[in-house]
Amino acid sequence: MADKAAIDNCHETQSHDLLDCSGNTPPDRLIDLPLTPPATIEPHLPPIDASGPVHRLLESSSDRAKTVDSGGWVEVSLDQKQYVSLRGSIERSFKRFDYDPNHGLLILRMPSPVHDFFANILADDVQNRLNDIAKEGGEAGAFASRIKSGGSSTILLSEGDSEFFKNIRREPDAQFRHPRAYYPGVVVEVSYSQEGKSLRKLAQDYILYSNGDIKAVIGVDINYKGKQCTVSVWRPEYTRSEDGNIDELGFTAVLSQETFRSFDGSLCNAEKCLTLNLSDFATDALAIDYGTSSVSITFSKLFDILQQAEDMEPDRGSNTAGSAVKSKRVTRKRRRSSSPEDRLRSDDERTYINMEKAAEDKASKDDEDFIGPMTKRRVRMFSLE
Repeated sequence: MADKAAIDNCHETQSHDLLDCSGNTPPDRLIDLPLTPPATIEPHLPPIDASGPVHRLLESSSDRAKTVDSGGWVEVSLDQKQYVSLRGSIERSFKRFDYDPNHGLLILRMPSPVHDFFANILADDVQNRLNDIAKEGGEAGAFASRIKSGGSSTILLSEGDSEFFKNIRREPDAQFRHPRAYYPGVVVEVSYSQEGKSLRKLAQDYILYSNGDIKAVIGVDINYKGKQCTVSVWRPEYTRSEDGNIDELGFTAVLSQETFRSFDGSLCNAEKCLTLNLSDFATDALAIDYGTSSVSITFSKLFDILQQAEDMEPDRGSNTAGSAVKSKRVTRKRRRSSSPEDRLRSDDERTYINMEKAAEDKASKDDEDFIGPMTKRRVRMFSLE
């Protein structure tokens, strides 16, 4: 009941502050990104041969992703030709990644358990509230019943503003889509401050390059205790052109870095909430004005969700490594013998590795200017706004 009262109060008091879009100069960091073989050898080698050193970087990043406290977000400069050549390796090594061919930028997503649990619990909560609206029936209920959580399914942003624009690949932390809509109506992105993940930049791309069909982007910045946790919400903003013939599409923040957990780990701004209109969940071509039907999430609920996510990681929250429960049953492991298919996959992988090494050795001999895999190239990492 207290949560419902907070939601009702929130509808009256929630402010729509505009986000300051002035960017900060992102710091440079060094990543062990080796130089690719020179262009002089490309005619003599298949596409994969020119990418062996970069492939080693991807393997290194994949190893980091297996640790509990991985960096979560790694940006690598990679032109489209390299990306096409490496795509198979990237898909084998990483569950999630983004690629922007317009800027030659590959983003490796390696979220921590807390990150994943937070996004999943939040998505479940939103879906449950949509289900409640569906039970009420009517037009709003019928519409809500068709909205489904899409997890990290790939979104191809294809509504560019020039003939040279190339589709941007994004795999968000959560999304909600109507079955007849090309784009999800609502997208969720979760970030740790130290990741370098720019929530504002992501929101801009989602909104502008979906032509405004993505109608709400929720950005949540979660941190360990000792740093504040904040939430932002961005929406499309339309301005009529001077000649009155076209709408100029921008984006604006209706919530801008509002704190829901303070530096000392306590609940902050419990009376506030973020609100999504039911019509936000699909393009205007499918949604109408459903009146007061909406999904509201109090800051108190966000605080609780973060607590739950932290408790799910064995060495954090209340579930410390010493108290986490495991089975004490004594067992003997009975493994099945390798099938012909397993042996074939292993042989294929070995052949692939041998081909790559042979290509790299050939590249070194063909061009004295080729520099081995340990050369450092400066790669720009984007910090949070």
